[in-house]
Amino acid sequence: MLGAAVALGVAVASAAALSPPRGTPDLSQMTIQAGDLAPGATVATDDYATPPKNFTAAYDRNFAAAKTPAGLRLLALDTQVLLGESAAAATGLFARERGLLRSKRGRSLVTKVFESAPAQNGARITKVHFEKFRRLALGSDAFLQPVLLHVKHRHFAADFVVLRDGAVVSTVSLVLTDPTQALPVAVQLGTDVSDHITAVLAATGSTGSSGATGPTGTT
Repeated sequence: MLGAAVALGVAVASAAALSPPRGTPDLSQMTIQAGDLAPGATVATDDYATPPKNFTAAYDRNFAAAKTPAGLRLLALDTQVLLGESAAAATGLFARERGLLRSKRGRSLVTKVFESAPAQNGARITKVHFEKFRRLALGSDAFLQPVLLHVKHRHFAADFVVLRDGAVVSTVSLVLTDPTQALPVAVQLGTDVSDHITAVLAATGSTGSSGATGPTGTT
């Protein structure tokens, strides 16, 4: 559901698993790692996928169960890393995702995705409220779009973090039970991803061993 919400109106990777081109930096090391979360996190999706136009590679890692290091349960945690053919390609995609989550039409589409989601334990999302858009001081550019979900008499937080570092665009989408923790959790996970991207690019530059084909294998 989170992936669908972000993907509306934006060309993103398909679900077909494949190996990236030879020399691709290890995208599996650029996204959320098990060490960024509390022990016991389990992964549902963890592979390269077909990238969109003007992008060289895409990597998806989605968690079936996860908690923050402080023990806060994440009801959903989906991540994606996209390597552009150029910084301009990454900048363009970043701008489209930002425009989607800030525009009236885009927010309407995202709201429909949430409200049409299957009921969980007999409860459905009855109201979707977009909270204050925030710029984040991460990478070359980054933002957070927090969303408040109303389910019966409870509120849940959905965070969409999108960051760009050179030719790399990464998205982190999550749902948590405590809306008051939405900002610190989003900043924490966004910082983790930014640090991982910086470390990989510093070690490999624009080329390097990929997670699927390199000597270290996929995490």
